[in-house]
Amino acid sequence: MVKFGNIFVNIIIIEAELKDMESTIMDQGMTLEAFNKEKALKSRLNEILAREEVYWKQKSREGWIKEGDRNTKFFHNSVKVRRSWNKVTAIKNRANIILDKLEDINKEAMDFFSELLSKRQILDSQHQDTLLNNIPKVILDNHSQVLCKLILIDEVKQAIFSMVGDKAPRTGQFPIFFYQQFWDVVGHEVWHVVEEARINLNVEKELNCTFLSLIPKVEKPTSFGDFRPISLYNVL
Repeated sequence: MVKFGNIFVNIIIIEAELKDMESTIMDQGMTLEAFNKEKALKSRLNEILAREEVYWKQKSREGWIKEGDRNTKFFHNSVKVRRSWNKVTAIKNRANIILDKLEDINKEAMDFFSELLSKRQILDSQHQDTLLNNIPKVILDNHSQVLCKLILIDEVKQAIFSMVGDKAPRTGQFPIFFYQQFWDVVGHEVWHVVEEARINLNVEKELNCTFLSLIPKVEKPTSFGDFRPISLYNVL
């Protein structure tokens, strides 16, 4: 399986090999060996071009165009527009000093949101009990039993196959259509991970990691306080 990071190099290599093959056929004539090699190269090129399209489609977040339309240029331009719109080129830190160097902006973002998301309000046991007693009970015992029962592999499969195939992959991992395509191979292992989390009441740290996306709260944000962080959880 070709990794996304190698797509563009592979396209150049295969196009060069195909060009050489076509020149050889022009000079020496068509042979069965040459025919099979040219056919294999064209098939390989089409496969990688399809992967390139999926890559740019994921990056562009444009979901209304069908795969196979070879809209790579459109997707690429859409990515560039999004990146230009979303890019933070300057920001005020908490001392009202304007930062315009990438490393300074990155550090301010890390410091600001690490402090924001690590703040915890500590309550003593009496206040905790008071708080919990004022939360209405909306889940009945029979509902709780249903929520805690064994998760069936068919339920996990139904959830996986209800998702859009190219959405929410983890960094360096497979998109959801991989699990849909090879469910017969990986399905039992995926179900085991889900069921193990239910039994242990714990989700593995590697599966629970997420991206933070910054949503502007004002039209022209000037500091990280003007952004609202949201978690973009992945599929698997």
